[in-house]
Formats: sequence, structure tokens, C-alpha cells
Amino acid sequence: MRNVYFPIFILLIIVGCKQLDEKVTEVYHKNEFYSAIDNSDNITFRLNKNTENRGTRNDSTFFLKPEYVAENVNNIKKFRNLFNGIKSTDYCCCPNSDVKIEFYNKNKVKDYFFLDYTSSKDSVIVFQKSYQFSKKITKKSWNEYLTKLKKN
Repeated sequence: MRNVYFPIFILLIIVGCKQLDEKVTEVYHKNEFYSAIDNSDNITFRLNKNTENRGTRNDSTFFLKPEYVAENVNNIKKFRNLFNGIKSTDYCCCPNSDVKIEFYNKNKVKDYFFLDYTSSKDSVIVFQKSYQFSKKITKKSWNEYLTKLKKN
């Protein structure tokens, strides 16, 4: 009888721990991304110069002057709202780095993420520099957001 309950007990512990780990990971990634947004007074969007090899993420592969700037509280809130209710995904493998999103606070870059615009027909992927998570939104919502920003 004991031999029947022990494997079931071990299985329940493994499944429970995995679900807890997934929830903790989601909260950590969500907070990292949202805190970068919430602690910003300026967000810039710099395009990748290299149209052939968008996998490169060196700072020199992006134009120095940002293409778009979210420089007021309203535009920063709208950026955050793009991702409300969007779950983070796990490891993001091999995305393109079409845009570098830089989060500024008092004229210093505090954090940055990348955006893949070209891999998918219908969506864009914002991903962490270490590829540990990403968020996916529709291209339509992304394009609508950009039209309301200041273009440099």
C-alpha cells in the first residue's frame, strides 16, 4: 500500500513545484519589464542600421539618433498599456533586433530591450537582452502607437 502512495506523493510535489516556479518566473519578468517602463521619464526607439544581419545587438549597429521618442508621461503610459494583460513567454530564441528600446531616467539609460519587427507577419516581439523572456503584441497596435510619437 505504501508503494502506491509514495510515487503519487512525489509526482504531486514535482508538479506543484513546477507550477510555482512558472508563476514566480512570470512575476519576476513582468516586474523587470514594467519597472523599466515605470521608472522612465523618456523612452527612445533606435532602428538597426544593418538590414541584412538583424541578429547583431551591438550598440554600434543601431543609429545614434532615435527614430521615435516617447518623452512625456502620456506616451510612456500608452507604451505600458500596449503590454497590459500580455503574458511573458519563456526563452526567446533567435529573434531579430530591428529596434533597440532604451528606457531613460534623468538622461541616463537605465535599461533596454529589443524589438523584432520582421520575424512575424502579424506581430512584434519585445524581448529582454538576455533572451530569457519576451512579449508579443500585434503589429497593428505597435504601428498605431508609433504614429502618435514624436519622430526625429
